[in-house]
Amino acid sequence: MFVFFTFIIFSNSAIFAQCTDCEQISEKMDECFTHASFKGYCAHFKAGSTYFYFQNSKKKINKFALAGHQEIEYFVRLAENNKMKPKDLLFVQEALKFWDKKQPQMEEFKVQNSGLVWQIRKEGKGEIPQAGEKLKLRYRLMNSERVLFDQQIDSPFEVVLGQTTLIQGITEALSLARKGSSLWLKIPPHLAFGEKTYGNVPPNSTLLCELEILE
Repeated sequence: MFVFFTFIIFSNSAIFAQCTDCEQISEKMDECFTHASFKGYCAHFKAGSTYFYFQNSKKKINKFALAGHQEIEYFVRLAENNKMKPKDLLFVQEALKFWDKKQPQMEEFKVQNSGLVWQIRKEGKGEIPQAGEKLKLRYRLMNSERVLFDQQIDSPFEVVLGQTTLIQGITEALSLARKGSSLWLKIPPHLAFGEKTYGNVPPNSTLLCELEILE
């Protein structure tokens, strides 16, 4: 059994190295994080993204989701599913702390009359989508305990707003934010699958969703 202990091993004077020795990422990223105590380790982040890239000391690169990284279970899953070593996990923890501090203050949660709870995590620069418009989306769907059960990240999901069958809560959210925005949603059962069972999701389930509307 793996047990992960959260503790501070660095002083405030820890030196952050440059990313000149990091492997190149084909995708354009906004921030690169390294630390003098972790030779060869790198992390790459992009504003509004639902994932980041991690490079270990052997220069192997993995792509990990950001969802749930504030919870201890996130690191347990990394250890169990990706066979990560304690030092790898400590670096990831420090990299995520760095990224969280870099994020702008997010809008407060808003609640629609329908019961949809939403928050803009990154404000896009495009127009608000209109009915009949073709859109490309990235999303991650989780249950109320943040267990992932569906996602479309690597290949954007193409829809026609108002014509493609979507969860009602997602359809509503698409009319609330500009293209290029990233949102966090809490979708009540009547705007999700209602009384129906969807895979391992039981009836009357509240869902959590990370949604990105691509420009």
